[in-house]
Amino acid sequence: MPVKARLRGFEPPIPEDFQVIFCDELPPDVVCAQCDNVSATLHRDTQDHGYCTSCIKMCTNDGLFQCYICAKAYRISELKQDKTTTVRIDNQKIICPMTVEGKPVHIPFGSLKDHLKWCTCSKKDNATEEVDHQSSVPAPDKKSACPYCDEKVTKKEVFQHVKNCRGKHNELHQQQQHKALSSKVGGQYDAKNTGQQTPFSVQRLQGEKISDRNVSYRQEDTKEAAGVRAKECAGFSNPEQNQTETLTEINNLKAEITKIYVMCAQSQSKISDQQKKIAELEEALDQKDSDIQKLTERMQSAEVRMVELEAALGQKDDEIQNLSKNMQSCDVHVMNLQEALSQREHHVQLLTETVTSIQTDLHNIDIRCEQQKDIADKTACYVKAVRNSLREEMSTFIEGSEKRMHLIEAAQKNMMDSLTAELDKLREECKQSRDIAKESYLVCSRLNGTIFHLKASHDNLQACFDNCARRVFPAPPEPGQFAPSGRGWR
Repeated sequence: MPVKARLRGFEPPIPEDFQVIFCDELPPDVVCAQCDNVSATLHRDTQDHGYCTSCIKMCTNDGLFQCYICAKAYRISELKQDKTTTVRIDNQKIICPMTVEGKPVHIPFGSLKDHLKWCTCSKKDNATEEVDHQSSVPAPDKKSACPYCDEKVTKKEVFQHVKNCRGKHNELHQQQQHKALSSKVGGQYDAKNTGQQTPFSVQRLQGEKISDRNVSYRQEDTKEAAGVRAKECAGFSNPEQNQTETLTEINNLKAEITKIYVMCAQSQSKISDQQKKIAELEEALDQKDSDIQKLTERMQSAEVRMVELEAALGQKDDEIQNLSKNMQSCDVHVMNLQEALSQREHHVQLLTETVTSIQTDLHNIDIRCEQQKDIADKTACYVKAVRNSLREEMSTFIEGSEKRMHLIEAAQKNMMDSLTAELDKLREECKQSRDIAKESYLVCSRLNGTIFHLKASHDNLQACFDNCARRVFPAPPEPGQFAPSGRGWR
């Protein structure tokens, strides 16, 4: 949306309070917070509110400036100057203030200063029809105005036309000069011959005007000299006594007039040369105008190309924004994956701790089994050591052997029940471990194998115990038999 704003504090050729039209809205941090105008220097307070120099001077009282946004008072020394605001809007498009209404010329804000130095936007409307009509005409067929008669002729005929027109102009000018000089001489001669004052002749000499500007100052000197001499001639009361002096004066005047005429002819030749140069310069100027027109067309095409590039740049910016959004979504997905991975690692750590505890339990079971085995070995040695003594003392224990056997069977049964409970408990723990982590399946299998091995070891121990019991407590002899030691059975 177009926005009008005034420019303040810029260097020439940009005048003060120069009004321009921006094609798009301006960012709020590059304009004055109070007058909404663009300033070359903004004075900012601690809240980053910017004000132009004019508003600062207008709203300062006793060295304190009060911000109307935050209502805080600041000293002028506390405000910092920001001269970088205009850099951010250098690429903003504006309409040239000199442009013709209905035919706006868009230029970047950063090139406004250079554009105003050579701005020709206001002349385009006057030359539009001629440019449109002659834009398709070849360069030699385009028309130019004659500097003498203002007649428009084609460029290929302008040299000959100017040459002829200049000759006619010079002839007419020489005739006018000759008439003027003749009238001057005749008036002076009549005044001296009559011996009377001729103010009409003096006025005519003073009122003469010659069209050529380069010779006018010489003509004015001649008029003044002729007027002075006419007055001197008119001052004589007796012209007959001074006739000789008058004739001498007339001859001197004729000589001076001849010199002046020669000087006029030389000046005329110089003027002709200057006019030739002027014609050549005008022709070169026309060529420069055509070159400038071509450059203007190229600049317009460049501006169109710049607009296209800006549109393409806008599309690229949109694509970059879309890519940024996709990258943000990818980052969120990656964060989710990392969180899931951390949870997996936590689960693995828990499983590792569980497996470690199971391995510790198995190690403790192995230690217990070794201890039981050592105890069994010691027991077997002890049994072998006391075997003979037990045989001697077995007679005393025959009566209570059955009770002891029942007690042993009960203890064995209790041991089997406790072992079975322990085995069931271990199996339940293995089942729970299998539900927690499938990875511990192998460990559980090894645990079951160990348990079965323990059971087999227990069975072996039981068998060993039974054998020991049989050896220690042999079967009672039949009636009439004696013990090997020679004693009888009680």
